[in-house]
Amino acid sequence: GEVMEKAVQVDDDQFCKIQEKLAQLELENKELRELLSISSESLQVKKENPVHTASQGIK
Repeated sequence: GEVMEKAVQVDDDQFCKIQEKLAQLELENKELRELLSISSESLQVKKENPVHTASQGIK
């Protein structure tokens, strides 16, 4: 019985670690997608308004 309890405890610990890692990765993924979206929007604005971008480079 004690061996089974230990095995269950180890499984529970592993499960918790996996859940924590999954939550961390999901948050990181969300943040990276937001950064990518901002970057894509910035590039789109530059493509739509190249004169404004060029004048900024001269300063």
